Amino acid sequence: MELNVSQLLMQPSGSSREYFLDEVASLTEDIREARIQGRVNLLRTNKSVWVSAALDSAIDSECGRCLTLYSHPIHLDIEEEFVPTLNPLTGAKAPPPDNEVKDYCVIDENHILDLADTVREYTIMALPMKPLCDHQCAGLCPTCGVDLNLTDCSCEAPLDARWGPLLELMSGTPERN
Repeated sequence: MELNVSQLLMQPSGSSREYFLDEVASLTEDIREARIQGRVNLLRTNKSVWVSAALDSAIDSECGRCLTLYSHPIHLDIEEEFVPTLNPLTGAKAPPPDNEVKDYCVIDENHILDLADTVREYTIMALPMKPLCDHQCAGLCPTCGVDLNLTDCSCEAPLDARWGPLLELMSGTPERN
């Protein structure tokens, strides 16, 4: 996900470029490969390049309830500022930015803007903490382990030990109608 921005850096502020991205990328240890598609807009600002991207992907995930693999669609809206390390006109080292810039939000000495780390970060933020194949997923039976989405089991629901004292109290009293 590398873009050469040398020509854009030599343009006046307000100049822009648009790219269409369609790549297979390795994002994290858990997400080995994912196809990322979408558009990337680059806008030359006074001292940097503003990146606006709308990207779509589908991540293979494991359901947190039934453990089946499913494809989880994600949409990324990226807005980041990338600062060049060299002045494109003189080749001199560019002064450090006024605000604090993340290490990966820099354009390298060859004027390459690498979106890989930014896309990785946004992807991780877009993933649910507990992925579900379906909001009504029944999960696995805690006793026998059968997938309750596919079949019913005859196991009795385990009794929560915290209700024990209340059940003892209720067993000594007659039932009321």
